Amino acid sequence: MKEKLSFRNYISGNRRTMVLLGMFVTAFFLIRLLFPTVGYDTDEWVVSPESTLLHWENLGRYSLVWMKRLTGNGANLYLMNGATAVNVYLYTVLFLYFLNRTGRAGGWKRDLLCGMVLVSAPIFCEQYYFTLQSAEVSFSMLLMMAAFLLTRRVLERWEWLSAAGLVVLLLFVFGAYQAFVNVYVVGVLICLYGRGSENKRDNLGRIGTALAIFFVSLLGHLGIAYLVRGGTFAAQSGYLEVVWLQEPFYIGLKNIIFAVGKVVLGYGTILNLSYTFCMIFVFVQIKRGGFALSWKHFYLLALLASPFLLHIVTGQPLNAPRAELSLPLLCAFLFWKYYGAGRWASRALCLIIASQLVHSQLLMYSDYLRNENDKAIAEKIYKDCGADEDTVIVFKGVRHAEDSVPVLLGHVIGRSFFEWTPMTDVNNASVHRIRCFMEFYGMDFVCPDDATAARGEEIAFPAAYPEEGYIVELDGVYYVNLGD
Repeated sequence: MKEKLSFRNYISGNRRTMVLLGMFVTAFFLIRLLFPTVGYDTDEWVVSPESTLLHWENLGRYSLVWMKRLTGNGANLYLMNGATAVNVYLYTVLFLYFLNRTGRAGGWKRDLLCGMVLVSAPIFCEQYYFTLQSAEVSFSMLLMMAAFLLTRRVLERWEWLSAAGLVVLLLFVFGAYQAFVNVYVVGVLICLYGRGSENKRDNLGRIGTALAIFFVSLLGHLGIAYLVRGGTFAAQSGYLEVVWLQEPFYIGLKNIIFAVGKVVLGYGTILNLSYTFCMIFVFVQIKRGGFALSWKHFYLLALLASPFLLHIVTGQPLNAPRAELSLPLLCAFLFWKYYGAGRWASRALCLIIASQLVHSQLLMYSDYLRNENDKAIAEKIYKDCGADEDTVIVFKGVRHAEDSVPVLLGHVIGRSFFEWTPMTDVNNASVHRIRCFMEFYGMDFVCPDDATAARGEEIAFPAAYPEEGYIVELDGVYYVNLGD
């Protein structure tokens, strides 16, 4: 009988991996640890935390609200980025331990490389760009790893007390971020695959148990969200609207095909074919089995489909890469599983890590450049207006970060506050978001009322920022032309 691997024994037997992984995480997050930036939503959180908390409650993110209130609603960017890096290290270690409990151990190099795949994933880089929630979301990911381990225990031992504890844990994690539903599905499938049983009754029983726990947790989460929202079923937001119920069938189908295509062909500006290599690994595994129908093959195919669960359920395009937040865990698991399949597999793993590192570091460096550029724009405008906290400033037009500095644009990373536009006025930057950003750096001013803002559309500016004449003063109000 296989000896059970305790977490303590795993840590003590893999000290080299733990140290090297810690060094990698520190180096990976170094630019954010030393030069924290103010990104979208973080600005509003720092200036007006209560409005952000109310928005999260409306979205059903009650756990996120509880964690923020518990920590005192702090807005120290250094502290939040540091806590995020620590949480990333801890949940990566716990995930590697989970893999070693589920499958056969294979050496420190495999664990280290697969941990690097997880840490360096550009999807997580985009997620932790939102500093206002990065510490809490990464902590919730740590709890998710604990849920993986508890799921494995439940599916092996059928302990109902453990199942009850797992439901409570999932209620908390689902209440932190919607995309964790995808992440949990990946963990369950890894557990089922790791069982290695081809007995139909055994597999159906474990699938039934997993589905029961999942749906009880999901319904419980929706119930808590309903109560937190004050008896409202649907969030007043564009998040997770079900396209199948509102648009023709082909619209939802097209959205799913496009979502899958983007991931298969390489998600992001820098080519990253991690998912494509995973597809190759699975195809080779199924081919070696003679394309036979088996539970293992079923779980592998389900794993490949799992990152698109939210797309399939809603029919939404969900362009934010955070919709596929489970993708790095899927890739790390499959790389870990097939690491010893041949030299080509280990080389593919190293290439993927290099690709992700280049992509993620360029994104974080771009955000640093964007933040410095936004500060320079804000300081010049504030100085040229001779502004103070009582000055009314109206902004017209937009100014993109790439107009001034070389940036790699992610979904939100690298995009200037002076190009953030509300849905109702896509040609002009949001003065509210600009004010929040400038207020963070001590440049307070007054937002205009609608009538005052409308006057800006009638002004014929001599020039656009930063040329002389980009500011026009009328009746004590300063109108700023950012450009087209």
